[in-house]
Amino acid sequence: MELGQLLRELRGDRTRAEVAAYMGVGTNTVSFWEAVAPQARKPPTPKNLQRLLDFYGASVSQQLLAWRLRAEAPSVQQSEVRHPQPPPQPTPTPDEAA
Repeated sequence: MELGQLLRELRGDRTRAEVAAYMGVGTNTVSFWEAVAPQARKPPTPKNLQRLLDFYGASVSQQLLAWRLRAEAPSVQQSEVRHPQPPPQPTPTPDEAA
């Protein structure tokens, strides 16, 4: 079992919109947490995972399983994060430098 699958099961009849409203995030974020495709997976932060588990009323064994699965979940590597680069600064000409 994967973390996303467990979170989907714990969500039960609640909609992603209901969960997103409670968590203060967008529905796309909830979708990322529950994603099956490896390239779409993004585990919730530890704080958000605990809030989800509390909201879902997860049992102790479900909580332990969720934490184990989160520890095993592949996370986004820093090298995969794209940071915007500032635009290049024009170099002053000799006339402008004077």
